[in-house]
Amino acid sequence: MTFTITEIDPVYGQYRFTPDNGQHVQLAAAGSVCRIDFTVDMLKMPDVDWKPNVDGLQTVQVADSSVVADNSLTAFGRGTSAGVTALRNTPAIATVASPPIEIDGQINDTATVSGLFTPIPGATVTFQLYGLDDPTCAAAPVFTSTVALRDDFTATSEPYVVNAAGQLHWIATYNGDRNNAPVTGVCSDPSEISTVNRHQPAIATQSTVSSQVGYDLNDVATVTGLLRPAADATVTFVLYGPDDASCVTQPAATSTVPLVLDATGTSGTATAQPFQTTTPGTYRWIATYNGDANNAPVSGVCGDANETVMVTRTPIPTGLLPETR
Repeated sequence: MTFTITEIDPVYGQYRFTPDNGQHVQLAAAGSVCRIDFTVDMLKMPDVDWKPNVDGLQTVQVADSSVVADNSLTAFGRGTSAGVTALRNTPAIATVASPPIEIDGQINDTATVSGLFTPIPGATVTFQLYGLDDPTCAAAPVFTSTVALRDDFTATSEPYVVNAAGQLHWIATYNGDRNNAPVTGVCSDPSEISTVNRHQPAIATQSTVSSQVGYDLNDVATVTGLLRPAADATVTFVLYGPDDASCVTQPAATSTVPLVLDATGTSGTATAQPFQTTTPGTYRWIATYNGDANNAPVSGVCGDANETVMVTRTPIPTGLLPETR
């Protein structure tokens, strides 16, 4: 027997099954069953759970009463169903953390949710940020941001300012809606790492311009653009020569001295320990600010114009020249 299916309530998805050609279902005796096989596409989650104590949402397909052909109630049948477990659609989430920044910069995370089925407006994404010493995201997050999912199915966390160098890890969670289940990223996702680099200062140097054998050479370094530098920051001076144009041989002298900060705390100077030459030739200095927790190291390079010293032989005093006849 075939049936014509008629929608009678589009809001609740109710349909009527009417036998074709005026036929009627005739059940042989008590206990007889009329089974109608049909398939429906579920476009949204139902509103009522038939069995709340069972995982998922349990639905009943048939819940209608039938009457005999003449509309009398001498016979009565109640539709029944074994029920179906309705599960929300499972979407996917992809995330990308902001590119590397320096200390005191802002980081954020962006999530894209795909595979949504009939999404309900108002869905949100929660971003959790885990600290520098928590690569497995085991401790409590240092920052949490919940934002609305945009119409293009993306969401971006609120910004977070980082005042220490290292790596932080994000985890983003789409919080789900009536038709779509929640989905969460993982701590170990490489795209969910925000790298915070130390601040990059600058260094300028000025050495002795020229000298003679037996006299001291020295070098002065000025470091600028520092960010909350450590009080015990240092500068290392290395002197190469004579005649080591590539600065690859054993240094003639090395000294590490404290960086003396100015009143602003953003700049400082250091002076190398003096080195007395014994051999003429061209000497070259390289100065390196050794960095600290907030500031990266920075060095000059071999052959810098202000870091090359020409040392000549000490002339013999005129009064000491040998007498000639």
